[in-house]
Amino acid sequence: MYRVTLEDGKTIKCTQNHKILTPYGWRILAQLSIGSEVMVNGQSLESADKIYQDKEWLKTHFDKGLRPKDIAAIAGCSTESIKKWAYRHNLSWDKSVWNKGIQYNINLSDEERERRRQHIEAVTKSRIANGSIASGENHPSWKGLPIEKRAYNWLKYHRGEIIAQKGGKCQSCGALNKLHCHHIKPISDYPELAFEFSNFEVLCASCHVRHHKKGVKNPLCAHPKKIIAIEYVGVEPTYDLVMQAPNHNFVADGIVVHNSGRYSGRRIIEAAKGLKDIEEVFYLRPVDYYTDRQGKAYLYTPEQRKQDLDWCMEAAKRYQVLIEQGYSEEQARGIIPFDIRQNFIISFNARSFMHILDLRAKPNAQLECQEFCELIWVHFREWVPAIAAWYKKNRLGKGRLAP
Repeated sequence: MYRVTLEDGKTIKCTQNHKILTPYGWRILAQLSIGSEVMVNGQSLESADKIYQDKEWLKTHFDKGLRPKDIAAIAGCSTESIKKWAYRHNLSWDKSVWNKGIQYNINLSDEERERRRQHIEAVTKSRIANGSIASGENHPSWKGLPIEKRAYNWLKYHRGEIIAQKGGKCQSCGALNKLHCHHIKPISDYPELAFEFSNFEVLCASCHVRHHKKGVKNPLCAHPKKIIAIEYVGVEPTYDLVMQAPNHNFVADGIVVHNSGRYSGRRIIEAAKGLKDIEEVFYLRPVDYYTDRQGKAYLYTPEQRKQDLDWCMEAAKRYQVLIEQGYSEEQARGIIPFDIRQNFIISFNARSFMHILDLRAKPNAQLECQEFCELIWVHFREWVPAIAAWYKKNRLGKGRLAP
């Protein structure tokens, strides 16, 4: 077991082959070193003052007659945070107001209310007509307001019309309630489109919030932190944790890590059930002419490839039966064809990679290995251009082994 310490104080103990999320994908601990970045998630509660979340602490202050605003000042948080945790703990406080129980009634009839409303409208229209009241773009408030505020005020009067024009439902999920009018092109970048109906889309409240938070980081989003220490702590008991599909990762001590469990054949069973394409699970060469390592040519026909796919499907179904009968994954996978697709991680220095090229980039090497070398050669050339240029001139494709 090793203890990994990060720059923000987080620590985790794990084996050297345990996977940890980095900005560049999953890496086992053995591939990381001091200075490497790993993804952490949020802040540890121990480092933050969360006393206001305690039920007894809140109850004590409410019993003293304090209101959420007063308690928030003591705890150093927002009033809404105090209210949220009070409701969660079923606590209440004195909500009396100065005018509670007082009723106001001027005893107007419906006819009189309507007469007054019409009179106010008529007076307002006449004042606008004779110029004593500025309106629209000539109104002082309108002139001095930023474009975002003017668009907000304008939208109050046109919201219903926009929603009706766009179909009366969320254009993302189809919801019918809590609909918002969202500017497709933001006002800050396109002020000339602030009042154009064509620049609006209708979103429900959830989709609207999700849209504006897309790509925005918050304290609970995974973000990178550097490793400052890796210490060997000796032999200790450890456990294999397997998370339920589809996400096979979790947060351990604030660090995003992957399943530590062993082999899982879920994708094989999904292929057997028809939930996944069989070729997403098994790899077969495309139909074409090929040569073996001795130079003998042969044709891999469509009929032969179909037979091989059928055989892969039968193997997947047999695997499913064995798993349902209680066999372990290790034993059931023994019947699976060799060409099952797998993800793996490989690491090497410049010299060891050139040795791989010596073995696998030569013309009589396995086709898939040659393609692998071609793909990684691009990165090798960017990494060490001078060495790559020398190797290409003297050894690439010639099958010479490194001394």
